[in-house]
Amino acid sequence: MEKNTLAGKLLQRAFFEVPPEHVARRLLGKVLARRAGSGWVAGRIVEVEAYLGPHRQTADPASHSHRGPTPRNQVLFGPAGHAYVYFIY
Repeated sequence: MEKNTLAGKLLQRAFFEVPPEHVARRLLGKVLARRAGSGWVAGRIVEVEAYLGPHRQTADPASHSHRGPTPRNQVLFGPAGHAYVYFIY
């Protein structure tokens, strides 16, 4: 793809600085794109999940953050807008 053929714009950090259940809904339909080697790789977000972590009165035990920070989940406790990627088997 040429540089200007990707429609849309970068999401600003403020997009992610709202409760997770709101961010999840707003992410549906967005496109993740990355320039790789000889071109672009992109995919549309078609499914999302939102977990309510320890910042809530009752933390969601399904959240990887519900027991607090660990070396693996540290990104969940930092600034909004970073990806947390984990393996699922």
